[in-house]
Parts: sequence; C-alpha cells; structure tokens
Amino acid sequence: MILVILNCLLLTLLFLAAIIGLRAKTLKKTKNWLVISRVLYLTLLVGRVLISYHFTPLAPLAVSIKLLLVILLIVLIELFFARKQSQTINWKAFTMLSCTFVTSLLINICV
Repeated sequence: MILVILNCLLLTLLFLAAIIGLRAKTLKKTKNWLVISRVLYLTLLVGRVLISYHFTPLAPLAVSIKLLLVILLIVLIELFFARKQSQTINWKAFTMLSCTFVTSLLINICV
C-alpha cells in the first residue's frame, strides 16, 4: 500500500515539475526542470516496476495498464520538453498532458 501512495505522490510531483518546466520563460530554467522531471520519472518507473513485480500475479491487466499509462506520460513529457526547446507550447499540449496525468492518477488510485 505504501508503494502505491509513494507512486501517486511521485506521479503528482512529476506532473508539477513538467508543468513548471514547460511554463518556464528561459531555456536554462526549462533545462533545470527537465533534469528534475527525468529524476522523478526514473524513480517513478523503478517504483512502478517494483509494484508490477509484486502485483502481476494478482491483477495482470491492471498492472499492465498502469505501467503503460506511466510510460505514455513519460513519452509525452519528453516530447513536450523537446518541442519547448525549439518552439512554444500551445494549450492543447497542456490539455493532453493534464488528461493523461488525471487518467493515470485515477487508475492508480481506483484499481
């Protein structure tokens, strides 16, 4: 249970770090938040793998969906940071990132 709570906390911190980094005005601040986001998502990924190892025999479909949603969130964050360094980010990107985060968080809490 504590791993699930820590996973949700890391997911929330990752989302906040990504939003702050994507809204940063200078490239230096954006890169700093990118490093923070990478540390958080690597920690999140390790935690998710540990949870998957323990809970796969109990609910393999739910564990797979949770892991895929975390990977999707990481890919979106990396894509948006790459786009941010070359051009501006529009509101659709923030909406997509927010929807993926909310979906991941709800599935992590409910299932």
